[in-house]
Amino acid sequence: MTQLTRRQFAGGLAAGAAAVLAAPAWAAARHFAGPYGVQMYSIRDGMQHDPAQALAMVRGIGYIEIEAWQPQGVNARQLKPLLAAAGLKATGMHTVYRALDQQMPSLIENAQALGAGWVVCAWVDDNLRRTADDYRRLADAFNRFGEQLHAAGLRLGYHNHTVEFVRFGGEPALDLLIQRTNPERVWFELDIGHCRRAGARPVSYLHRYARRIKLLHLKDVRPKPGIAHPTENDYEDVPIGTGIIDIPAVLRAAAANHVERYYVEEEAGQVRRRLTEDYQYLRQVTF
Repeated sequence: MTQLTRRQFAGGLAAGAAAVLAAPAWAAARHFAGPYGVQMYSIRDGMQHDPAQALAMVRGIGYIEIEAWQPQGVNARQLKPLLAAAGLKATGMHTVYRALDQQMPSLIENAQALGAGWVVCAWVDDNLRRTADDYRRLADAFNRFGEQLHAAGLRLGYHNHTVEFVRFGGEPALDLLIQRTNPERVWFELDIGHCRRAGARPVSYLHRYARRIKLLHLKDVRPKPGIAHPTENDYEDVPIGTGIIDIPAVLRAAAANHVERYYVEEEAGQVRRRLTEDYQYLRQVTF
């Protein structure tokens, strides 16, 4: 084969780039395929009053998987038959830092019984994360937890809220956690709504930490009426695709960086309507 000169190679790259830019938009567009489910916190009220009906509603909308959550910790013995009756599967499970630190055998048992491959830390008590050194200690602990879960055939994730975007020495706490944790044992579940509320950009995080963010919480937000320069508490939750987050751009970046699972989370009221609108949007969105 004839060896290309540097100039020929560069010219070929430029021609290829021009062809991509000239291609019609429909040629590159693809439908979002997920997999996507529902974080059970969305249906927390229904789970307290009539869990069978709440789960049947989720399945009736069209979702087939959930990310498990219960106020006192997930109990697979109680939850698994309810999921089976509704035709749902749990692919992930939320927990809290103290449970990881003090109740690991129980967490492993419940995750394995549910068939949930992911155990995700969704909360750390405020008194454990006041300084940069606190976050460094947390990262070391998550490395330890990740090893324990790996030995049990499970994976550890960390779910952010807005507090993880507080800066220490100019760097967000979330970045400290990502950079100090073992990339082979600890991954992250980016909540794009909390990320945007905190003034950060979900797409930037997906690109900056490719292959570290394996899970996404899908939601959308917009500033409350009349607020020109919103801060963290000046946003309201809205159905996916109707707010200020560029959802197609998020999905495009997520696909490029091998995000594995997506969970819709609705924290406001009118859960049935909102989950339905979210599902319908995700069924038709292209990126």
